[in-house]
Amino acid sequence: DGRNSYRFFTPDMHAEALERMELEKDLHRALERRELQIHYQPIVDLKSGKVIGAESFLRWIHPRRGNISPAIFVPLAEEIGMIAHFTEWAIRTACAQAHAWRELFALEHFFISVNLSCTRCRELSTDDKIPAILQETGLPPTALVLEITENILSEDEPRAMAMLKRLVDIGVDLWLDDFGTGSSSLSVLKRLPVNGIKIDRAFVADDHSDPETVVLGEAIMSLAKSLKRMVIGEGVESLQQARFLIQRGCPIAQGYLFSRALQPEEFAKIIS
Repeated sequence: DGRNSYRFFTPDMHAEALERMELEKDLHRALERRELQIHYQPIVDLKSGKVIGAESFLRWIHPRRGNISPAIFVPLAEEIGMIAHFTEWAIRTACAQAHAWRELFALEHFFISVNLSCTRCRELSTDDKIPAILQETGLPPTALVLEITENILSEDEPRAMAMLKRLVDIGVDLWLDDFGTGSSSLSVLKRLPVNGIKIDRAFVADDHSDPETVVLGEAIMSLAKSLKRMVIGEGVESLQQARFLIQRGCPIAQGYLFSRALQPEEFAKIIS
């Protein structure tokens, strides 16, 4: 294992290698076998309590292993070069479903949000696939929200900025996800053409939160308002957290208080 070091081989190492190879092989076939699904978590207007949108989540339901965590299969899909293919499918599926719900339930302002990493964004924008997907599915650009992180600027900032501005120009909304965590910086808010900021659940305070959490949450919301960015609360699990957001002018939120991520049939029941 390199100069002046060694490692003992164990049967577990062989088993792990075989497990990964099998998982990779299954992932290659997951789409054609219809094992990938999109689940939807409602986004709620805090004042009215009505569902006004949904965030889409990619799920892999394996026939033998059951529900495989995205933390496992998404990095694997990136390594084997399939993530752009999966993401294109996920966006197309979510947009088509949102269009169907808007038509079926006469939801003129219903929107769908999709998480987009820098890798996915870059590859999708190369062939102008997002505008093509919107045209194909019939979903208005104003009904699509792309959730991005600051990492989108990490590799090729000029190219990423050009792509994001083009999407904004056609009417797509951009939200900055998980603001306040990682290496979030104020300069990101100035540079990225986002019109919404999602507050990480760590800063959505309740009655048991420490004073620092309350102050930081209030500061993030105040900053967003000053910059004329909409604030979205995520990870809301209690009425106390919902009240914290409402009292500070946060208009919309999502979390287990309202619902977990649902299959399309289940989601349709809460908006019908």
